[in-house]
Amino acid sequence: MHSGPRLRRQSLEEPKKWLKTYQVKNLLKISDNTVQTLRDNGTVPFTKIGGILYYNYEDINKVLSGEVKSKHIKTGKESKAA
Repeated sequence: MHSGPRLRRQSLEEPKKWLKTYQVKNLLKISDNTVQTLRDNGTVPFTKIGGILYYNYEDINKVLSGEVKSKHIKTGKESKAA
């Protein structure tokens, strides 16, 4: 059996380009329902591949930084400011 080196191309300097739903929930501190609302109202674009939803890291970062806001939801960061 050949046991070559395991390939680990994930760079420490670069964040992942694509995130899964659970990662988005953790970053934005929101629930499953809120992620669904963000998808439904177009606040966060996504791609579905083989039944798994992927979100572009840059799009999520825009939501985190406040560049993109939805009129219908509040992220965990916004609700603490009140």
